[in-house]
Amino acid sequence: MCGGEMESQMIELSESLIDELVGAVGLTKNKINHTIFWLLFRRITNRLAALGAPFDQLAGEKGLPEASAWCLTHFCNPIKTRGGENIPEKGPLLLVSNHPGAYDGLVLFSQLKRRDVCWISSEIHFLNMLKNTREHILFASRSDASNRMLVMRNAIRHLRSGGVLVYFASGHRDPDPAVYDGAESAMDEWLDVFDTFIKYVPGLKILPAVVSGVVSPYWAHHPITWLRRKQIDKHRLAEFGQVITQLMRPGRLMISPAVSFGLPVSESELRQEAVDMNLRAAVIERGKSLLKDHCANVAESN
Repeated sequence: MCGGEMESQMIELSESLIDELVGAVGLTKNKINHTIFWLLFRRITNRLAALGAPFDQLAGEKGLPEASAWCLTHFCNPIKTRGGENIPEKGPLLLVSNHPGAYDGLVLFSQLKRRDVCWISSEIHFLNMLKNTREHILFASRSDASNRMLVMRNAIRHLRSGGVLVYFASGHRDPDPAVYDGAESAMDEWLDVFDTFIKYVPGLKILPAVVSGVVSPYWAHHPITWLRRKQIDKHRLAEFGQVITQLMRPGRLMISPAVSFGLPVSESELRQEAVDMNLRAAVIERGKSLLKDHCANVAESN
């Protein structure tokens, strides 16, 4: 990509981020609010866009894992990783994780030394504008059931080709175990899709993962989060405040994410563990067990 093309892309990316900020504080996405937020925050969105363009170029040239590792250096200290040796190097893999938000996807992608990585995301215009990155994304509509069925078929097709699908199993943000309560109970909301994946993907391995420490304690409990009533909206607002701070003052607020990977499990192993053939419950139990080990290990290392 030449300099002029990258500059044009950064401008478009910055504009798309303005609308994300408007939505984060619960305002209507219209021209007036867009203009006000552009005047207030364009310096910040320009900086994030300036990371997005080279990230996308790197994803195309060297793969999503390497691009993710590069991007994390701007926001995070080195990642504390446990169980990385458990990640299969080839074959269909469903990586099932909690979803504490912020950089959790980047944390997971950076640990996968494979280029056949894909994940399911809600429709985020900023991501859709990254032409190399979007090749790794299956965009799922929040309101169109037929679109979600298509996404499921495409996810199965990707797995059947031998790829990795990073799957945030609840379908929405979960509490970051490092700063919020409720991470374990949130796993009870994991969607009932595991039978379907196993049925249509021969040789599938399921690998549980837990991510924490992606939301800073300062922003998790910042008074600005009082602007929203629902915990999930408070969480989202904390993320925006955190990222804005990191972009305004590079290097001043570096967070310390941690990720743990469990053991990959096959269909036969999972069926042996399942009570009344409930595969979803068996996967959730593995996730909860990993979460307990993860939190204990993080506590010991601090």
